[in-house]
Amino acid sequence: MTGDPAPAGGGDGVPARGRRAIRLVASLAVGLACLWVVFRGVEMEAFLEALGSARPGWILAGSATFAAMHLGRAMRWGALIRPVKRVPARSYVSICSVGFLLLTTLPLRLGELARPWLLHEREDVPFGASVATVVVERTLEVLSLAGLMALAVLLADVPMADVRVAGVDLPLVSAGRAAVGIALVPFLGTLVAAIALGERAPALARATLGRLHGGLGERTAAFAGSFVSSLRTLRTPRLAGEVLSWTVATWALNVATMWLFFRAFPALDQPALDSGAALVVLVVLVVGVMVPSGPAFIGTFELFIGAALGLYGVAEADAAAYAVTVHAAQLVVLGAFGVFFLVRDPVPMGRLLGVLGGSAPGPRRAA
Repeated sequence: MTGDPAPAGGGDGVPARGRRAIRLVASLAVGLACLWVVFRGVEMEAFLEALGSARPGWILAGSATFAAMHLGRAMRWGALIRPVKRVPARSYVSICSVGFLLLTTLPLRLGELARPWLLHEREDVPFGASVATVVVERTLEVLSLAGLMALAVLLADVPMADVRVAGVDLPLVSAGRAAVGIALVPFLGTLVAAIALGERAPALARATLGRLHGGLGERTAAFAGSFVSSLRTLRTPRLAGEVLSWTVATWALNVATMWLFFRAFPALDQPALDSGAALVVLVVLVVGVMVPSGPAFIGTFELFIGAALGLYGVAEADAAAYAVTVHAAQLVVLGAFGVFFLVRDPVPMGRLLGVLGGSAPGPRRAA
């Protein structure tokens, strides 16, 4: 892999820039449309009253738990880096903080490559290996999310009532349970096959599923390759146990964050909104923000939290106040970590943003 990536979308790069511009406009439109859906039926007086009823102590507790979750993600990434090169904890916590700040604030997930680039620049870790650690991390997140979706949809005590979104009643729970039930068997079968086939799994997926649809074959092959790479990275029981422990801890802290923010609002401080409900809200949120959205997931974040809380009969104004508060608190925490380490460990932002936008040279050395 060379240090200077080839231009995407054509020799002069114009088609790629045009596509990015279209995607950016579309993502901003999606965010604004989501905000309109969230607030169009909300009385502003009721919304402000709900915000004013928030209990600061619980908000601080939820924010502290989210901060602990952020550090847990950094520690897990540090464990994934260790087989490649020993990197000081302070360095990968700094890189994670800056990387997640950019991932959250830049549109189109342009910040995804910030961590590998910074790890390469600061710690001389080969760029290809740096990217691989993030790919493994993302694969673990997908596998974890699949497990949490199964728990939330199949086991959690979720009311069966339809959810009204944009004036339409949607049977989210019954449809979700059916979808997970149908998808779980082939998904688990794919994982078992990938484990059994090992390095041959991507080629076989491309050859077989590619006959049905080229894009499906390529995506399945890419996922199979990432999964096999994950298994190869976690080659020792000790490392696998450490990464698994951090993964469980970060998701548990994420659920705890949602639950603590429930307690911050009198209207949501009710027995039905327990840890199981917090898990459901988190899963719906994580799946929802996968939709292409504008900077900081504004709009999509609020819409999907509101839809999840609608399952439990939470009033629109209270759901909007909860979503806005959780979103703001998380942005403040990520912003505090990111800005602190940007000051402590200056980053050549011009070069970095140029790399992320595809308009500047990539890593300074070959990987």
